[in-house]
Amino acid sequence: TGNLEKIIDRSISELTESRFAETLPEGIMNGDVVTNNIATDYRKWQIENNQKRIFPDINSFIGTSYGYQQQKTLTSSQINSIPDGEPVEI
Repeated sequence: TGNLEKIIDRSISELTESRFAETLPEGIMNGDVVTNNIATDYRKWQIENNQKRIFPDINSFIGTSYGYQQQKTLTSSQINSIPDGEPVEI
């Protein structure tokens, strides 16, 4: 009703718009696992739907069928060029 519309603010600003990369860095495909070239940074991401999905922790990565030999190393700027997706759920 009109009174209810005055009480409840229906403009939802918390919603985000998902972004997807138009192109991925050379040699990277959906399904790949990537890491960066910083020796002290152990984060790993799975590329899916042209987004990077972070593994919540190293144990989550180890618990998958991906091996360290399968991961691909990118520069920080290449990783930053891929929009963030939801974290990987294990």
